Amino acid sequence: MMDAYNEEHEAEDYTRWKAETELRRFNFSDKKKPGRKPSWKYTKATGKQERDSKGGIDWMRYQQEVLLPRFMPFMKKLREEFGKYHVVQEDNTSSHINRWNRELWRKVGFQLLVWPPNSPDVRKEPQPTHTANSHA
Repeated sequence: MMDAYNEEHEAEDYTRWKAETELRRFNFSDKKKPGRKPSWKYTKATGKQERDSKGGIDWMRYQQEVLLPRFMPFMKKLREEFGKYHVVQEDNTSSHINRWNRELWRKVGFQLLVWPPNSPDVRKEPQPTHTANSHA
């Protein structure tokens, strides 16, 4: 499954890499001389998706076991019953904010609202350190 994703997106990642590399190689400073010409290798740094987790839920497992069979049908049913204005909100877990899952939400036509990290609106309130009975 991972190979199919990589085959499908390698050309797009190569185009992005080539544009970024050419922009970096434009050297407007006289101090530096151009180095060797970079060569393309499809790696994690250039966009290749690899499973580097040891168990748990990575982006692909989340997409295949949660988004497609459960969450997407639920959201589509909401859209059919109550109209098209529904926003999906997910936290900043790496499996949620992965580029492929954001792309999937965009393809299906749902607006994605990403939960901001360390937002004062959603953080836990500190618990009181004492109770009323502790003062004798």
